[in-house]
Amino acid sequence: MTSISELKIDGIGGPLQVRILRKWKHDVRQYESWYLAVDKFEDAIQILGQRTNQSYIESIFNVSQCYSISDYSCPQLDKYQKFLENAFYIDVGLKSVIEPVPDTIIIPKTWFRFISKSHLIELGETPPYYPDYIGVLSKIRDCTKTNGESFVLLILTDESGSELAINLWKECITNPQKFNRATLHPPLATTVVAVTNLKPSISNGALRHGSSHVTHIYVNPEIPETTALININTLPSIITNHKEQTKMMSIQMLRASTPDNIRFIIIDIEDSTTMSETSVPTTPAPARMTRMRPSDTTPDPSIPVQHVARALTYDPTEPTPRKNAKRTVKQQTS
Repeated sequence: MTSISELKIDGIGGPLQVRILRKWKHDVRQYESWYLAVDKFEDAIQILGQRTNQSYIESIFNVSQCYSISDYSCPQLDKYQKFLENAFYIDVGLKSVIEPVPDTIIIPKTWFRFISKSHLIELGETPPYYPDYIGVLSKIRDCTKTNGESFVLLILTDESGSELAINLWKECITNPQKFNRATLHPPLATTVVAVTNLKPSISNGALRHGSSHVTHIYVNPEIPETTALININTLPSIITNHKEQTKMMSIQMLRASTPDNIRFIIIDIEDSTTMSETSVPTTPAPARMTRMRPSDTTPDPSIPVQHVARALTYDPTEPTPRKNAKRTVKQQTS
């Protein structure tokens, strides 16, 4: 049995067992039907059926099913066809032998090529392939281009806390096999979104990322990256273990905190002797800060150092929080 890693450009491959994971067409080259296939070694490759072979391959391949393929060639990809790191693809047709094989857990049921935001930026405007990106859904917005065409804006936060804005264009959002808007509105809990094959572009001098005609959107895919992102956005056990108990927690705000994404570390926790369990904490107005004049070289020792405390609330009837998690704690910063 042949593996994808053994294939050579312009060669004839031997029997190959793969699982079909995705299907797409180019909005212009409608005579081409493309598929993403993966083998048991988690290597992926593009498969093409075109022109007279198009209807044949479409009548055989079903997404998520496994097949054995023989008698195929491996031509070179052109710049309009290439989306993976491979320099070639598998060309199948009427002369190919394609047979379904029993479903098996040996061949992966998912495949992604995730990279970080920094790596995405490093690839620039003309990347050698179109990578995938995964993050927690921070914001979703329905937008309209100047020509009246609709698109969807996603803002995802990756494991490093970096946010990436992604535009999902018409060819993606109008295809239910690629994008299901209902799964993202409203987000009832921590929602992890995987976006495949991002296409870069330059707009107003800035690097932007949007969907390509290959892009598929996966919501909370069953992969380790999803679990890791959910755990990052879940409050630590030191807080959840004291749910519905009034406690005094000394916490230190982190420099990366923003009004929409409060980050902190817990310094100490103890039983509360001053807060009433029936009291409703409120957030006081922020104190006005006065900049020190250049002539002021030392603080006035007669003025005590102020500690600002802000109470955070938690409503147990609300769904599991994502980023702006709240608990009954007393925040102390100096």
